[in-house]
Amino acid sequence: MPDDGNQIVLLTDSQLIEQVDFLSVEDEYNYTENWIASLKEIATLINLSVQQRSPPLIEQLIAIKNGLLFQEEVSKKTLNALPPILQPLFLVANLTRDEHKEIIWLCISIHTYLLLSHHKKAKRHLTNIINRFKLPVFFKSNNNRWIWEILPKLDDIEGLSDTVDFLHRFFIAQLRKIAYEQEVRNELLTRTVESDATIKLRSKKINQLDAIVKCFEQAYYPHKKITRQGKNEDAEEKYLNTFKSEITEQLASFVDGSTWIENSYWNLSRYDIENDAPHLYYQHPAIPNFDYELYSPNSTKPRNIEEYIDTLERPLIVSLDLPDKKIRYMQPLHRIEKNVHHSYISQRELELNSNVRTLSVAGLKQVFGRLAIDSHRYDYKHNKASLILLLSMMTAVPVEFLMTTGFISGSGLFTVLEDTAYLQYQLQITDRKQEYDASIHENQESIIRLPMPMGLIKLLSNERNLSSKEDILDYIRAIKEEINLPYLSIVRIETALHIILHRYIQGSNQHIADLICRIPASLAPSTYYSSHSNDFLVNRYRQAIELLNYDNQLDDSFISQPSTRTDFTTGSGFALTLEYVNIFLQNLWVWVGNSGDKEERFNRYSALVWIQFCLLTGTRPNNGLTNVKDIDLETGWYEVADKPNKVVKNHRLIPLCPTLLAILKKYQLFLVDYQPYATAKVDKMIHQIKQEQDELTLLNILSDNYDKLIKIKRSHISKLLADYMPFEDSYWTRHFLRTQLEKLGVSMILINTVIGHEKNRQEALGQFSSVNKQQIWQVRDTFEEIAQQMNLRM
Repeated sequence: MPDDGNQIVLLTDSQLIEQVDFLSVEDEYNYTENWIASLKEIATLINLSVQQRSPPLIEQLIAIKNGLLFQEEVSKKTLNALPPILQPLFLVANLTRDEHKEIIWLCISIHTYLLLSHHKKAKRHLTNIINRFKLPVFFKSNNNRWIWEILPKLDDIEGLSDTVDFLHRFFIAQLRKIAYEQEVRNELLTRTVESDATIKLRSKKINQLDAIVKCFEQAYYPHKKITRQGKNEDAEEKYLNTFKSEITEQLASFVDGSTWIENSYWNLSRYDIENDAPHLYYQHPAIPNFDYELYSPNSTKPRNIEEYIDTLERPLIVSLDLPDKKIRYMQPLHRIEKNVHHSYISQRELELNSNVRTLSVAGLKQVFGRLAIDSHRYDYKHNKASLILLLSMMTAVPVEFLMTTGFISGSGLFTVLEDTAYLQYQLQITDRKQEYDASIHENQESIIRLPMPMGLIKLLSNERNLSSKEDILDYIRAIKEEINLPYLSIVRIETALHIILHRYIQGSNQHIADLICRIPASLAPSTYYSSHSNDFLVNRYRQAIELLNYDNQLDDSFISQPSTRTDFTTGSGFALTLEYVNIFLQNLWVWVGNSGDKEERFNRYSALVWIQFCLLTGTRPNNGLTNVKDIDLETGWYEVADKPNKVVKNHRLIPLCPTLLAILKKYQLFLVDYQPYATAKVDKMIHQIKQEQDELTLLNILSDNYDKLIKIKRSHISKLLADYMPFEDSYWTRHFLRTQLEKLGVSMILINTVIGHEKNRQEALGQFSSVNKQQIWQVRDTFEEIAQQMNLRM
């Protein structure tokens, strides 16, 4: 071996195989031939990948996984009883084939363990390399699971592999990033108030990454002397310097994927609500990368971005200017604040005009007219400022963006052609794999295209026509004085279009306003369940502009020009037509009728009723639906808590329409009819279901050997209906129902309440909601209308 401590030491395949044989004897544990052979195959595959600096072939690793033979059930006791090197092997055997990242990194930990044991490294390194990848797979707590957010996917490993020790270098980079983030928070973000849990988690991240780095360093550089940088301040500074140059500017304004809103940016006058409001720090959970090609129906993870956003927890909103401690802990003040907040939310939900944070329609009209007039006064000193503010009011694009050089011409949001201009943006939803078929799919595209005034866009595309911040602020002050609008501000101009669309346009609502104003998914998850014609959206936009342009100071003929009115349907790629769903259900009935025996009929009929239940409730098609304690078949209510995230889980009510009630009652009779043919265990479970005992579900299927009932999982439905399902996953049922409810004119508040897309802190029947059970019950009639349109059979 080389004497140089900085020299990488790689083992041959034969050395790794010998090490496996040595461990199988030394551990004094009864290794099976199957385990030993699998360890050797994994070790040589990963070794080849490291030496060739290329990602391992996942199919080969999955083949090894499928051949593993472990009889024990997964439990903490079983796992800890195994020797360290067998623990990741045991977890690999119990993963699903679509969990590629977990499979690869567990195999890498096996390979690294063999390197460390060959070099006779300290036991703590052997334990750490196993634990750091074992615990994130076995335990669900964020203290361990966070690492999956930073570990690269299979396709990304190749990009890291510019050197043989690319794994070691990758973890060093991640450690530098988190360590420097800590330094930035301490030095730049001194006013940030973080919870103890957040601080502890960051400390755990640093400690865990440090342990991984030391393991890989000892594995690849076994002769290198390890120095403890934590005790040497100069060494720590040197450790971070290489990272600072790359990310200083990003972290100063963008930390952890979070957005800073600096209210002091505009230097607003005192007593303006935006100026006096405390600085806010918004933090949304990181959105993972979805590998759609590698998805399997057996996955427990969100299928796509729509499902992830659908169950996204509410944003963390922290005030950076906390009140005095004496005030903070005064209970009477807490009660007052809660009542005020409750009142404020109810006013917004009921669309009252008592909110001073928004201007009246008359005020918005005055401002729009003034901006339109000044945009044509080329000799006016605030002409450039009026151009930017007018476009912001027409598009809801932040003023700060529009005044940035190159944004209009280079962002891709605006397009200028020879005789027209338009604003176009992508909804950022999952693309369909299938080609558009008008008889199957509701929507052709996932873009929204709005016509724009070509002259205004061309003017602002030129850098010399952009205004400065000072000019815009001076112009705002001038308008305030001249038309007596003391509450006028930049924010009220930017939000004007959304307010008009939401509150004052016939046929529009908050959902339409969110679509046209590009509200992000974390605040408007229903955006990804939309289905409209682009022409419909343009018409709502035209109505809003015409309302604001009451005195025709702006030439709005650009909206109706033929060149801008190319129509297409846009929205969710998983929204299906009513006609296709009818055919789909008819085919399922034929499929059920062609069952070969009673057991097959039981499973097929259960799957059909499960689909009908999802179609007529819109509930998230999670595993184990229809708990008997949650369904009231007498009055017709379904209480559901279908958000898997415990932080945002809430109970809401869904009314059951007469057709669905009849279907479920008929299914109860079906269970009774099957009892004479059932095994003793199945017979007992059916009896318990009728008695509404334990945590049983009404809808179940028989196990593979027909000896018990098991809760229906989405993977069961995907497998049973593989030849009939329009998509691999059953989440399309939710897209379908929401689309139909909107088509039938149900109010957006009630749709959000029933579907589970309520605004933050407004869960149905919660303390801040003004929706009552009577309103929710009225949706039952619409559900029944949809059931009749689908020709559902009872």
